[in-house]
Amino acid sequence: MTDCCNCSINRPGGYKLTERGIELCGFFRNAKIADVGCGNGGTVRYLAYNHGADIIGVDIEVAYAASGDSWRIITADATVLPFEDSVFDGMIFECSLSKIKNPDAALSESFRALKSGGKLLTTDLYAHGEAAELQGILGRLERWDDISHRTVKHGFQLLNFEDHTEVIKQMWAELVFENGIDALYDDVGTDAETLKRIKCGYYLAVWKK
Repeated sequence: MTDCCNCSINRPGGYKLTERGIELCGFFRNAKIADVGCGNGGTVRYLAYNHGADIIGVDIEVAYAASGDSWRIITADATVLPFEDSVFDGMIFECSLSKIKNPDAALSESFRALKSGGKLLTTDLYAHGEAAELQGILGRLERWDDISHRTVKHGFQLLNFEDHTEVIKQMWAELVFENGIDALYDDVGTDAETLKRIKCGYYLAVWKK
């Protein structure tokens, strides 16, 4: 799954936001975690080497599984995870759930694969204003109420919600400074008026099974 956040340069908030999520989840050393929509495996490597996590990355793009540390990244669909029931302490979706065409199936699979009491960590873009489906890197932008309702519907309990919209604003400001405003619109796949209506935000949420 090609997404906007799975490399150290382009991830909103960098690994600082990943650290915040891990802190809120309270994962212990050697916690068994799956990073779904892991891209090139930045978070997989970071958590394995810095937190001793027993982590595996999942991505639908075959190229990522062959890009190094391949034993930690497998090619699989988030909606049909190749894992047994109740095996993970944590599931992570960093800027990937909004790119999955069937988020209900992905959440159902995550709930199935998590142990009782396991944590789901999601960081992603969302709409403060008008919801939209874009063709660039942003993909589906939903309002928080809709995101929350769907996730709760699949059995998860919300433990923490934090708005981190400042990180996406900072990332886009740097892009505009370096490459101009047209580069931003090309990147997100829309125009200025649409972005104004959407009022893009960025959130971090922790859920419990």
